[in-house]
Amino acid sequence: KIYSVIVVSDPHHMRRSRWTIHFILGQNFTALMAPVPFEHTPFIADWWKDSASLSYVREEYTKLVYYILRYQFSFTWLAFLDQE
Repeated sequence: KIYSVIVVSDPHHMRRSRWTIHFILGQNFTALMAPVPFEHTPFIADWWKDSASLSYVREEYTKLVYYILRYQFSFTWLAFLDQE
């Protein structure tokens, strides 16, 4: 049985990653979050100063809101957006 994981991703993606892991595996599951340093990503920490970073952060928050509405609150009418 797995009791913990280490999640490695870009820093701006960490909030949604943490939410997803806790939603699926439960709050008692240990998820160690290890963001990749910004110098190894195409984005910057001061995301509001760079158009690509700003766009990426905006998309991440849009996805987080979607995840919460779709999965936590079970808005099943949003299922049509689940397709890629």
